[in-house]
Amino acid sequence: MADTDPTLVPLPALLPLDAWHRARGGRMVAFAGYAMPVQYDGIIAEHRWVRESAGLFDVSHMGQLLVHGNDADAALAAGKSAKARRILVSALSHHRPDQPPPPVTLSVEQARALIDILPEPLPTGDPWNEYILANQLMRLGRFEDAAHYAADAYGRHPHTLAAATVARAAGALGDQATAIGWLRTAAEAGTSPSGLATIIDSSPELIGIRQHPDVVSIRRDIAAAHAL
Repeated sequence: MADTDPTLVPLPALLPLDAWHRARGGRMVAFAGYAMPVQYDGIIAEHRWVRESAGLFDVSHMGQLLVHGNDADAALAAGKSAKARRILVSALSHHRPDQPPPPVTLSVEQARALIDILPEPLPTGDPWNEYILANQLMRLGRFEDAAHYAADAYGRHPHTLAAATVARAAGALGDQATAIGWLRTAAEAGTSPSGLATIIDSSPELIGIRQHPDVVSIRRDIAAAHAL
């Protein structure tokens, strides 16, 4: 695989309620590192609705890393690396299907420090936390590690976003054939077509293959299914 490009910009993270927003017509834009809903039916209609009924605001982008990331960061800052490691390993190792963790809010430096204290091989067990960790590895430019970790995660829990993370990592490493293959796998998994559409449209790592016939076909199929 080719050398990595340090200028690549990370793809905005997806909110836990991303599919909910999109299903209701939310127009998603990049904001503070996340794909955020900026509008639904229009400014006037939404203004009237809030005045006459109520309004909601998704604050999940204000969460923590790996369920207890702030606690782990505080422990690490206090010199308690063993405690920080236990917090992160527990979050990664225990599947909580009814409690998806909030998105990441730590800086790159904080995320790097926390990931550096994790044991090898990296812990596994909770699919959503595995996805967060794989994307943090992407954020840190550890594309090979992200590709292998996300591929292993997909083997345990075949989710569209895990496969798409492998595709992004392969694209960042210049392996276009592998990236296209994993995009096909992501589409076939079918667990998050809207998320896959966002990744294809916005991921800088996939710029080189975005117009490839196979990728265009995948994107067209997603759009057609959404229109039904």
